[in-house]
Order: sequence, then structure tokens, then C-alpha cells
Amino acid sequence: MKSAFNDVNRIGCSTHYINKTMEKTFTDTNNDDLKEFQDLFVQVKQIVEHVRRCHKQTQLSKKLQMYSKTKFNGAFHMFNVFNELFDEIPRALDTKFLLTYSIINRQSLQQVCDFISIFDEVIEKLSDDARPTLHRVIPFRQHVIDHCSTRDNDDDNLIHMKKIYRYLSTSTA
Repeated sequence: MKSAFNDVNRIGCSTHYINKTMEKTFTDTNNDDLKEFQDLFVQVKQIVEHVRRCHKQTQLSKKLQMYSKTKFNGAFHMFNVFNELFDEIPRALDTKFLLTYSIINRQSLQQVCDFISIFDEVIEKLSDDARPTLHRVIPFRQHVIDHCSTRDNDDDNLIHMKKIYRYLSTSTA
């Protein structure tokens, strides 16, 4: 069977590539340029896991979302809900996690949510089960690459993140 497909090039799933790019950004500790965002990811994840584990979600107006490697765009959903509930979260935390919470930079959290929201939109649109989406892959890929262009008001950490996303988005062709 394998020999029958020797000369065939495999085309991967574009949503899988986007998800893997996001996962690598927040979990690959080999890149020191993303340390601030990776630390933010770890801090938010620890707090979310604690609140879920201690069954303190009833004190919040919305359910926190845990990060899952198997769920597409899990990092965005975790960050986004955490950002929405940012002011409510302290009442569900004990002293140890209040310290972790106080370290979180709300502006960085908002920047991450704003930046990666486009990836969630693209994943949702390319995950349509009702109609084909192959013809939309290239325009959406270009949209993601354009979104990764740096702007004058971007801070240094966001610029590093955009450069890495741009590189990973163009290298997974």
C-alpha cells in the first residue's frame, strides 16, 4: 500500500497547522523571545486549573475554559474567558493563587486575546462541516500572514510573537 503512494504529496489540514502554531508559541520553551507570553500562559493555566479543581467556578458568572492540546484553539478560549472574567477571578482564589493573579499583566493578556482572536475566526470558518472550504484556505492563510505584520504601536513582545507566527505560517506550506 505504501509503495502505491510514493510519488504523492500530502496536503495537511490547515486548521491543524494553525492550532500547532499556536500550541508551539505558548508551550515551546526553546524560544526566549516569547518568554513573557509563555509565562502568561502558564500563570493563566495554573489559575484556571485551580479554580476548576477546587470547584470554585460557581463564584464566577461564566465557566473558565481549561487549555487542551486536543481542542482546536484551546489557548485562545482559555485566555479569552479568563480576560472576560479578569475582575471576578480574585474572589475565587486563595492566597497562593492571588499572588500568581497579581503578577498577570492585564494589558499583555488583552494584547494576546486581540492578536490570536483572528486565528479562532479562521479556524471556525475553515472547520465548516456543511460545505467545502478548500477554496478558502489560501485567502485565509494570507489573511493570517497579513495579520502578523508589525505595527508602530506594537510592543516588543507582540512583535516577536507576530514574527514567529508569520514564520511558522509561511513555513507550513
